[in-house]
Amino acid sequence: MQALVDKFAAAIINPLLLLMFAAAFLYFVYGIFEFVRNPEDSGARSKGIQHMVYGLIGLLLMVTAGAVFNIIKATVNSLR
Repeated sequence: MQALVDKFAAAIINPLLLLMFAAAFLYFVYGIFEFVRNPEDSGARSKGIQHMVYGLIGLLLMVTAGAVFNIIKATVNSLR
């Protein structure tokens, strides 16, 4: 069972979490770029702030998902 969980994590979960983490980070960086690029346009600046907030929420969710999966993996590994 432990080998199956480790293979599943290495083949599917870890790359998926990394891809989603990278997407959230790029969305956050896009929000920063949009915020800095439009100093006079308050609508575009607020849209940039929204993108930064959503990017941070995505980053937090990915870190939390990784932690939850590691807890599940440790629990399964300790059952043997």
